Amino acid sequence: MARNSERRSDIRTNYKSPARVEDSKGIIYKARIVNYSDDGLYIETDWLLKPGTEIYIEMTKSPYSPSNFDLSERRQSLILWHTKLKGTFYGYGYGVKYIPDLDEIPTQITTLKKAEITEENRKHPRKHLYRSVLLSSKNHYFEGFINNLSKNGMFIETKDNFAVGQVVRIVIPGTKIDNGTMLKSEVKHLGRKGIGVQFKSLLKIKTKSAPEVN
Repeated sequence: MARNSERRSDIRTNYKSPARVEDSKGIIYKARIVNYSDDGLYIETDWLLKPGTEIYIEMTKSPYSPSNFDLSERRQSLILWHTKLKGTFYGYGYGVKYIPDLDEIPTQITTLKKAEITEENRKHPRKHLYRSVLLSSKNHYFEGFINNLSKNGMFIETKDNFAVGQVVRIVIPGTKIDNGTMLKSEVKHLGRKGIGVQFKSLLKIKTKSAPEVN
């Protein structure tokens, strides 16, 4: 297989194969894989899907198979971008990034009650992760995407305005930080694309109307 010549941190390999895309409503679309990398794919389909949409990709012949590319595979993924195509069999092209399995999210988040957050923890390496996240502060609700994660905190891409020192509650849908459990954090720095937060503690929400975190 020929390697793409584009410069990127995740080198993509040309690989064309049929695939199926399933959205959150269970609707399945025909698609094809055009190329792949260690953490994502470029696919084409006739259906218009928005960036930020979580999907499942069913690969009839997975390029990640250890032998002969003959194994099927299903991966949860996130659409990062799309483009309209001309002169091709399919109408739209998509760049998608895999969403790590829940077991791959660092276990320290689920054990914060037992851990003391210290200045030293900030030296821990960050793990790149792209996953949707919900934030709450002073009875207002926001959306964003986790960009990277460490033992001490995370960087969240968001277009909403926050202030250094602001306390936010975080829910990560589909993980243990969900279903009545929130992660209390503090905004430590502001960036052009979002905010850096430091973990404080886990909060158990007993009612449907969550109390404000002071």
